[in-house]
Amino acid sequence: MAIKLVVDASVAIKWFVEEPDHELAVAVFDDTSCELIAPDFIAVEVANVAWKKARRGELSKAEVENISRMIFRGNPTLYSTEALMPRASVLSVDLDHPVYDCVYAALAELLDVCLLTADSKFHKRLGTSSLNIRSALLGERIFALSPKDIAELRRLAETIVKTSETLWSASQQESLRFRAKTDYEVEADLNSPGRRTLVAYLDTLPEYKVVDFVAICWVGGENPNPQTTSVDISGLQYARERAREFVRDWRDVRSKRGYVEGLIVYFERGFSLLSS
Repeated sequence: MAIKLVVDASVAIKWFVEEPDHELAVAVFDDTSCELIAPDFIAVEVANVAWKKARRGELSKAEVENISRMIFRGNPTLYSTEALMPRASVLSVDLDHPVYDCVYAALAELLDVCLLTADSKFHKRLGTSSLNIRSALLGERIFALSPKDIAELRRLAETIVKTSETLWSASQQESLRFRAKTDYEVEADLNSPGRRTLVAYLDTLPEYKVVDFVAICWVGGENPNPQTTSVDISGLQYARERAREFVRDWRDVRSKRGYVEGLIVYFERGFSLLSS
């Protein structure tokens, strides 16, 4: 059974533009286990944000038009704002909060499902009220990679690290009948079943998930001190900001591909630090 979520415009705009937590918003959109719901007013709000970005030179007129069209393509499922307005108006008074946000809260209350927002002020306002309206903050969903992705990448990381360690150990033992030289050692590592599986797996991931992979690995590689036991979400967000530009053409640049694949050795460390 799909998990139903009401999403507001602060989440939806991130599907189309690269803002903080863009990867998380896209992951929610792509998650087939979620059924996304919103009042039809969301189209007006998202288009209005797109217009503001166009005024600042961040979006073209064509991009604004495309965004306004895409919000009506079936995801999220849209509900009539007109039917929600009486309750939204009451909620706006009770919460002392703008009515255009309370339309989403009214829908979440009506359907008894969680409201997903990127607006921390609105989330806090709902959380501290006496109302029985559940909300979740987008930034609290740390990884854009799904649990299945993470499990597979952790498995591959363990396999690849063990392969490298075994080859290195073999190269140091003079008594072995065959002693691998450095070049052969690297070649064997790159062509191991685990490494080939990793290459194929990364090729199946959309770009925003590769950004997450690179960012998690960077967190692990940049925090080698064993006394560091955790890194907060801001550390991942900073790594993501740097990773977005790096990943844009990684599939087409051989040196970048090799670098991204090699980052797997830091994945477990990064995941552990961010999960603590």
